[in-house]
This record gives sequence, C-alpha cells and structure tokens, in this order.
Amino acid sequence: METGYKVLRADLVQPMRLRSERFGFEVEVTAYLGKTAARIQELPISYVPRSRLAGKKISWRDGAAALWWLVRFNLLTPFGRAFTPDLPGRYRPGPRA
Repeated sequence: METGYKVLRADLVQPMRLRSERFGFEVEVTAYLGKTAARIQELPISYVPRSRLAGKKISWRDGAAALWWLVRFNLLTPFGRAFTPDLPGRYRPGPRA
C-alpha cells in the first residue's frame, strides 16, 4: 500500500470523495477501494527502501498517524460518504444482477 504506485480506472477514482493530504492519501484510496466490488490486483515491483542516512525519517508518530487513518477511512467513513452517486453500479458492493 505504501509504495506510492497505483493504477486505477478513472470511472472508479473520479467519484471518490478524497479528503486527505500527504501520506493519508495512500490509506484513504486503498480503504475506499476495499469498500467496493472492484477487482483489485497486485503486481510485483522492485523496491529498495531508503535508510535514515539516505533521507528516511519515519518515527512512531508516522505509525500512529497511519493507524488513525486506517480507523478513519475503514471504520468511520461509510460508503455513502466515500463516494458520490456517480460510482458505476458494477463497483457497488452487494448483489449485482
């Protein structure tokens, strides 16, 4: 989720009511995708994490913020507030004809 690489269909992303900035965006988009009936596919990537000396300045505060975003976007944001009514029916959760 946190690599920054995402490829999404425009008709799925445009109805999203995105509110976060900075790193919360990763969690918000992923949580909203989880609320839909969209098929999610993972693809392998090459990833070499940076060291602290190379510029990685992550701390426990970043972990606490990520936990808050997970709760906010997964548990506290209902489907109706995550998407506008423009979301195509094939992405809506529940039984589909």
